[in-house]
Amino acid sequence: MRDDGGFRRVFGLRHVLERVHVVPSDQTIARLSYLVKEVRAMSVESFHLNHNGRNNGWDNISRDNASLGQRLVTEAQDPQIAFRPRLPNTAEQYLTNFRIEDNNHSEVAAVTTPFERDATAVDRSFRRIFNLADSNRNGFITSDEAHRVLANRSLTGNDACVAAAMLAHFDEIKKLSSDQWGWESEISRQDVNRLMTLWRTNLQGGAMTQAERETVEGMQSRIARTREMLANSSMDLFADRTNPIGSVRPEGFIQGQTGNCNFVAAAAGMANLRPSTLHSMFTQNRDGSYTVNFHDDSCNGRRVPITVQPPTQAELAYHETGSAHGTYGMVMQMAHGRYFDRNAARGSEVEAGHGWAVHRGLRMLTGEDYSFNVCRTMSDEALYNRINENLRRRNPVNGIFTSAGDSEPTGLPSWHHYTIMRMEDDPAHPGDHTRANIVLRNPHGCSGLSQNAPADVSDLGNGLIRMSYRRFAARNNFFAYLNP
Repeated sequence: MRDDGGFRRVFGLRHVLERVHVVPSDQTIARLSYLVKEVRAMSVESFHLNHNGRNNGWDNISRDNASLGQRLVTEAQDPQIAFRPRLPNTAEQYLTNFRIEDNNHSEVAAVTTPFERDATAVDRSFRRIFNLADSNRNGFITSDEAHRVLANRSLTGNDACVAAAMLAHFDEIKKLSSDQWGWESEISRQDVNRLMTLWRTNLQGGAMTQAERETVEGMQSRIARTREMLANSSMDLFADRTNPIGSVRPEGFIQGQTGNCNFVAAAAGMANLRPSTLHSMFTQNRDGSYTVNFHDDSCNGRRVPITVQPPTQAELAYHETGSAHGTYGMVMQMAHGRYFDRNAARGSEVEAGHGWAVHRGLRMLTGEDYSFNVCRTMSDEALYNRINENLRRRNPVNGIFTSAGDSEPTGLPSWHHYTIMRMEDDPAHPGDHTRANIVLRNPHGCSGLSQNAPADVSDLGNGLIRMSYRRFAARNNFFAYLNP
C-alpha cells in the first residue's frame, strides 16, 4: 500500500496485522505480521505506530462490530501514522508502549508483556472480581458465589478470563493459605494475596513447590487460551445475521467443562444434517433472552420451551465454548441443562445437563424415537447399512467408545460420545464395508487422539477423526440411531 497523498481503503483488522506493508515514499514504515500471535488474543484499547517520532494522520479508523476481522474504513492524508482501533469488551489495555521505527528499513519494536504475565494487571483484575463475587462482604468467596459472578455482564475481556480461571482452579486457590478452621472450603482475600505472591515469584523464576507452580502456570495458560478464544468468538446468537442458517455448523457445538458429551454430540449431528431444523428451534425474545423449543423426550408430540439468558463472556470463558459461528451452541447447552433442572442456578445451567442418556438428547432434538444399541449385537454389514440409512435420511447418529470389552485400541478417549458425521466408501469398491472409512467428531472440538493411535485412525482437524470402518465395527461400542 503506497501513500498517494490521500487515499481511502477498506481493510479487515486481521488482514492489516498479517499482511499490510505501509510504504509511504517507498520506505517501509511497519511490518506487523510477526506480532500477530500476540495481538490476535488481545482486546486493544489503543495502539500506536510512530514514524520518526511523530504521531499524526490516520486518526479516524472506525470500528462498527465486535470481532477481529471486521472491516475498518481508513482515511489518511499524511504518511506519518498513528491510529487507534477500538475493539469491544476491553477490560485492560493489552498492548501499550508499542513503537515501530523506520530507520533504513529496520524494524524495532518495544512489545509489552501479555496480560497473564503482567502481575499488576492480573492482581487488579482478581481484586475487582473478588469484590463483585463476595456478595455478603464477609471476605470469602464460596463456590456458588464464584459460579454466580460469571453471569455478571460487566466482566469482559481479561476480567472474564480471570473470573473463569478462578472458578476452574477454585479448589487449588482456596488451599493457598491456612485461614479457615478445619476444611478449606472458600477463597479468602489471604488466598488471593498468596496467589499473587506466587504469580510474581513464578514470573521472576523464583522457588516454589511443584503444586504451586502447576496452579499458577495452569491459570496463566488458561487465561491466554480463553483470551484468544473470546477474541475470535461472536456474541450474536448466529454470527451471520443475513444468513443465520449458514452459521449453524457442528463446530458451533463445543463441549466444555461438563460431562454432557452425549447431548453436544447429538446437537452437532443435527447441525451437520438438519441445520434449518435446529435453527428453527430458537426464538429471540424482546427482553433479550432466548427460548429453545425442545421436543418432549418421551416422543409424545409435545413441545417444551426452555428460556435462558444470553451467555456472558465469563461463562463462555469458563466452559470454553466460544465460537466464531455464534452463541447458539452454548445457549442450547444451557437450555438442555435447565430442561432437566428447572431450578438450576444461573451459571450452573450447563452442569445440570450432565450425564443424561444420548437417546434422550436425540429425542429432544428430533421428536423421534431413538434407540440405544450395542454394535456387536449386529453383523458388521448390518451395522454399516443401518448407519448409512440413517445418514441418508439425515438422521443424526451417535457412537460411544467404551473401555470395557474392547477388542482393538483406537487412540480415542474411552466412555465418550462422538457424532458420526459420514461414511466414506472406497471409490473403487462402493458399498464394500470392509474397505470403507467412517468420520467421527469429538464434541470437544479437538480429536483427543493419543500418540499411539493406530495408522488407520487420523486427525482431520476441528475435532474430526477418520477411522477405518473395520476398526470401528470391531469395537464393543454403543450407538444411538433412529428406528427404521
